[in-house]
Amino acid sequence: DAKKELIELSNQKNNYKNIYLILSQVCTQLNELKNSKNYLVKHLKINPKDTEGFLNLANLNLRTREIKEAEKIYKK
Repeated sequence: DAKKELIELSNQKNNYKNIYLILSQVCTQLNELKNSKNYLVKHLKINPKDTEGFLNLANLNLRTREIKEAEKIYKK
C-alpha cells in the first residue's frame, strides 16, 4: 500500500525531490530489484550528485551480479 501511494505521489507535477530514492528503497525491501534500479536511475537524473543514490545503485548492481557496472559506479 505504501508503495502504491509513493508511486501516485511521483506521478504528480510537484513531486518530492527524493521520491524515486524512497521508491527504490521500498522496492529493494520487497526484492523487486529491477524496479528498484529503474527508480534509482530516475532519481540520479534529477539528483546527479547524490552520493547515496550512486552507492545504492552500485550495491544493487552487486546484488544482481552486474559486477563491471558496480565497479564503474564505485570508481565514479
